Amino acid sequence: MFDVLKVKRKGTCRAIISGGWKKEGFIKENTPLGMVKGLIDQPRDDYLEYFKQVEVYSKQKRTSIAERLFGENNVTCISNPTHQGYYKENNLFTMRLGLYNTLIKTGENPVPLFPIGFNAYSFIYLYEGLPNVKRKHWTIKQLEQAKDGKHKDILDNINLLPHGGGYKLIYPFDKADTVIHKDEYYYELSQAPVESRMLIQDVDALEYGYRSQFEVLPLVDRLELGKLTARFVPTHVIKY
Repeated sequence: MFDVLKVKRKGTCRAIISGGWKKEGFIKENTPLGMVKGLIDQPRDDYLEYFKQVEVYSKQKRTSIAERLFGENNVTCISNPTHQGYYKENNLFTMRLGLYNTLIKTGENPVPLFPIGFNAYSFIYLYEGLPNVKRKHWTIKQLEQAKDGKHKDILDNINLLPHGGGYKLIYPFDKADTVIHKDEYYYELSQAPVESRMLIQDVDALEYGYRSQFEVLPLVDRLELGKLTARFVPTHVIKY
């Protein structure tokens, strides 16, 4: 829905946004991805409220379309989460891209279930979110960050669950450099051992596929990111 980066500078957390918001109050922020517009202070909070309204509308739209197609009495909603969004947690603004935030206090009873799907022709798996990420799975970088008490709290309380397979690069690269030419940003990618190089301006130029359930689900189970509760066969898939 929105392209957002979180940038922290001089103790201030800023929401950096490249689309989806039309109100005034932007600042400009130079990032490795180029110049983007950002929000700070009250406009940042206003944007969060705007996102919440859009999220409610999106959920209502999905159930409404299903009811119009199949009849209101023939539809029972068992899972309708937003898999990416803009959140405020412990006074920090964070963005989830391609992931569920399963710690959201929805007040639902029973607890909400989160679907992991891969394509229109494979099973849909419903998961219950679990507290994660376990310390035993922290990376070296995360262990270094945990020396800061605030980072430690974030890592201890973060909760993520993938909504699908995610992109899989067909031709992976092991090094990426940013190149600036005439105020335009380019990315130079190189691949060992042949040292072949690719210069792109947009990641859409990369050839990619998608990971399958055989790659994703075992990792979700091993990392204890969620608990599998059901598996469904899709009979109708609506892209809107």
